Amino acid sequence: MATEKSLTKFAFLAKYKQAVLPGIEFVDANTVRKSGRVFKVQREVEAMRYVQSNTSLPVPTILETHLDGERDARGWILMTKLPGQQLGRCWAAMDAASRAETIRQLKLYLDELHRIRLPAPAWIGSCSHGPAYDHRFDNQTTCGLFGSVGEFHDFLVAPVRSCPRPDFVDRFRSLLPDDHEIVFCHDDFLGGGVWNPR
Repeated sequence: MATEKSLTKFAFLAKYKQAVLPGIEFVDANTVRKSGRVFKVQREVEAMRYVQSNTSLPVPTILETHLDGERDARGWILMTKLPGQQLGRCWAAMDAASRAETIRQLKLYLDELHRIRLPAPAWIGSCSHGPAYDHRFDNQTTCGLFGSVGEFHDFLVAPVRSCPRPDFVDRFRSLLPDDHEIVFCHDDFLGGGVWNPR
């Protein structure tokens, strides 16, 4: 469960990430353009449409996309701006009651995402049943599709095999149980994309 301490850390990270990652342009008071590599922007478009179709979460309306070109070419999404301001910019000024309400609301949003059930057999990848982009990896590429939690965990520990202590592979792998249910989630639930509507 989210706590005020974890959300304060979240707000700091959101503010930091927004400051160091380019690609967001506020075209006017109601419109935002987000740009990046085509494969990442395409995944975001797919996820936004999927969440919009399967939940009640507030999601910007996509007005236009430019996703032509090679996978590493630049692309963009033109979308409506949700009301309010980025949580990372307003968290410090929020009173305790506003913070508690924001935590409650974010928990409801995450719970709703986690209730989405993928068609069988479930997978770990993009919502369009393709490879996923995971921002936690420095290689800036896609990974998967994974047919099970075990396959995904094997992928996560694979880089350890080339370290000076390959015996760590089994040790780290044993820390990742394979009996988790696959649920829909947001791979980047921090950053400039979380808005406080007030």
